Amino acid sequence: MAESEPAQSSIPGRIIESHAREAIERMRTADVVTHKGERGRAREEVLRQYLAEIVPAGFDVATGFIIDVHGAQSRQQDLIIVRRDYHPRFQVGGAHFYPVESVAAVIEVKSSLNKTTFLEAIENAASVKRLDRTGGGQNYLVNGGSGGSRGPNVQTDYDDHQIMSMIVAARSDVSWEAAHRTFDEALRKLPRSVWPNSVAVAETFYLSYDVPDGHPRTHAQIATGVRMYLPEYETNVEPLVDVAGDLWSWLRVAPLIDVAPLRYFATSDTFRQGDPPDSPLPAQ
Repeated sequence: MAESEPAQSSIPGRIIESHAREAIERMRTADVVTHKGERGRAREEVLRQYLAEIVPAGFDVATGFIIDVHGAQSRQQDLIIVRRDYHPRFQVGGAHFYPVESVAAVIEVKSSLNKTTFLEAIENAASVKRLDRTGGGQNYLVNGGSGGSRGPNVQTDYDDHQIMSMIVAARSDVSWEAAHRTFDEALRKLPRSVWPNSVAVAETFYLSYDVPDGHPRTHAQIATGVRMYLPEYETNVEPLVDVAGDLWSWLRVAPLIDVAPLRYFATSDTFRQGDPPDSPLPAQ
């Protein structure tokens, strides 16, 4: 085995594989919940707990809506990987709203994947990626983390500056070939900027992109094709392990994006003049 190849027998590999198997069993067990909405929330919670193993301490795994400076809003997102310590978050009752600049990744969770639910998930992901992460061209990256220096402006056509979107299903009602065709047909109708980054069905397949050597397989902007990974191949792993690996790879380089607070809400700018003691302060 080359030094650059992962060792699935390593301690992290064994831990993640164990948690993946546990998550699969718990997602199956969610079938005992008869209420459809609660059953879906149970699966979301299983996946949230699984992903908590690899999400760095600087991020939370949340749920809610994503907004931008123009007032646009995404569809409700099952799981949102959001920065914990730099951007604010807003709440109305039980609904949570997260500035698009604060979000690193979103995950749509499906009980089962078929053509209808697959297309719904793709559109749900697209509703996030259509939001303006550039802040009208004014947002920029912060080099060196909080308190760092100003970096380059956010680019809409650069994968590293985008929000990652993943679709994860507990099972598939269609063959991997049919899922592959549905995905391919859907992508041809959408701009690359809103393509999901990967799709996983537990124990069935992991779908991402064919990219130039040296680039992450989740980078849709530079993709030359679609790749289907089947777990029955000896060198492949459980699709939920692929999810963990690619999400970790994305989060480790997720940029910190700055946005001026006044882009989201205004503060007072008119003051009263003319009445005493409206006079200059003494010089230092």
